[in-house]
Amino acid sequence: MPKLNLDDATAVPGYNNAAAIEHVLGLCGENLTRENLLKQATNLKDFMPPLILRGVKVYNSPDSYDAFHSMQLAQFDGKQWHGKGEMISLEDLKITSE
Repeated sequence: MPKLNLDDATAVPGYNNAAAIEHVLGLCGENLTRENLLKQATNLKDFMPPLILRGVKVYNSPDSYDAFHSMQLAQFDGKQWHGKGEMISLEDLKITSE
């Protein structure tokens, strides 16, 4: 994408979202009903979007639509991204309203 405006932060999430849609449709197979689409989309297990750091997996359930459960700080060296430190569990960071 040589003309991509680097201030436009929608390209990477858009690409990952399109990959997730493709993945869900693949899980549906020939059964493209609303019921099966929702079943597959709310039961993702260890899906790895193509533009996410290695080791970050996406999963959800009908009771929790949260897709990302971990993250890692990263640093760009001018050519590629490098993970810094260990994966951080987002479950450990959740703030409760109690």
